Amino acid sequence: MYNDLTPEERKKSNFRLAVMDKVGWLVFVLILGLFSSGLLLGVTYLVPAYGEGLDLEGKLLILKVLGLDYDTTNIEENFAENVVIEEIDDLVLYKAANGRVAFNFEGMGFQDNIKGLLSLDPVEKKIGGLVILEQQETPGLGGRISEEAFLEQFKGLVFEPQIVILPTGRTASKPYEVDGITGATMTGNALEAMLRKNIANVLRVLEGD
Repeated sequence: MYNDLTPEERKKSNFRLAVMDKVGWLVFVLILGLFSSGLLLGVTYLVPAYGEGLDLEGKLLILKVLGLDYDTTNIEENFAENVVIEEIDDLVLYKAANGRVAFNFEGMGFQDNIKGLLSLDPVEKKIGGLVILEQQETPGLGGRISEEAFLEQFKGLVFEPQIVILPTGRTASKPYEVDGITGATMTGNALEAMLRKNIANVLRVLEGD
């Protein structure tokens, strides 16, 4: 049918096809742009507003590390009644009526990043509790920092003058010392350094509050 057209008609037909092709690409680009914008808006929408990003597990961990009583069937209410969330200088603090303050910390371990949750009593200068949320240290060695037996040592630990995680062969005898893990001196040193740094930072923020 195209071959039956005159040269002038063919020229017009080619022009229309070219226009349609360009319009098609323009429509495609517009649709792609709208789709991408929608994705971005969706991501923005899915990012929770400040103070709304904690799930039940997160709230339960905070209640535990703060040493607060809770009912596993009513975590939301227990958290709302006993914990106040404050953001000071980009630092999120979870404050409890018992005077303790909890906060997240992160730092480089021996193998990879270590993330945790720590609570302290700024008046008594003692640690309330410690939880390791994420770590990739050597299993059976540094990886044991997540074990309850190790973490229990931090409850009631005095953090002044500074926390000390002892190397293998030494036993804690001072109120600011904890026994290290055999074969995990480097992990212990890294955890000790990040705890000292984060405690000092939180105390500085609280004093300026």
